[in-house]
Amino acid sequence: MQNVVELLEKHNAKNKAAIVVIIEEFDMLTTTTYQRLLYSFLDMSQRGVVPVLLFGLSRRMASIHTSSKALILVPTGRTDVVDLLEKRIRSRLSHIQLCPFGELSFEKYCESVKEYLLIPENSKKASSIEKSWNRDVLDIAIRRVLNCDEGLTEAFQFAYNLLNGSTEFEYLEGLSVLELTILLGLANLEETQKDDQRINFKMLQKHVTAFIQKKCRYICQDKEQLTQAFQRLRKLELIVSPGRTTDKDHTMIEFQPLVLQVEAHTLRRFLRQASVPVPVRQWAECIDI
Repeated sequence: MQNVVELLEKHNAKNKAAIVVIIEEFDMLTTTTYQRLLYSFLDMSQRGVVPVLLFGLSRRMASIHTSSKALILVPTGRTDVVDLLEKRIRSRLSHIQLCPFGELSFEKYCESVKEYLLIPENSKKASSIEKSWNRDVLDIAIRRVLNCDEGLTEAFQFAYNLLNGSTEFEYLEGLSVLELTILLGLANLEETQKDDQRINFKMLQKHVTAFIQKKCRYICQDKEQLTQAFQRLRKLELIVSPGRTTDKDHTMIEFQPLVLQVEAHTLRRFLRQASVPVPVRQWAECIDI
């Protein structure tokens, strides 16, 4: 910064030109680092070396501050922006402020912008060009909002997906490979067991463990990990126990009948496109291990 100031001083000694500085977000100058930049310009003008015009831009209202050697125009969104500056900077400014739009509400602001941009349509006298211009202005304004405000864009996208999206696989997304394998194991058991034979956790654990040890050892390292995954599926109610007893009796839990709450064909279709190990995808196509 010192090099820039020295360069301006040398240049101005020969040309006697004023310096115009435009700052897009003046509120940013209230941080300690950027206040040094502002102080350097003000100090340069205070010493009478270079006349400075500092024009700051922000989004809502305007304030004008002047010193003996520098004119600072600061449109800002905060009326207390000067109070946020360091004392050494405030001492170089007068306390004259002009806030022409300080009380302008958002609704009035929108009306003012519309009145400024749109061509007045005098009933039937408005030409097709004027009507086309006004339509294009409104269309550009809407597109501009969508491009600038990511939150609004995401909200529109979420609402669209909520109304038009498919929820068929929604409850399966986010499950771990082990949890999907447990669901698939229960689906296979339900398709192979007789109607009068109930499936319990002990049977499911044995069936899934046999598949893992033979095809995918890296999916699960111990029985405790498998039990935790099973309990999470119960909490999500993807697996239920009709007439379940209290969870305090671990022995009873192991032999409670289990019912899969996911359609087997839906689960298999999901596994065909999901990011799962090849053996799991192959097991979804063939019931046998």
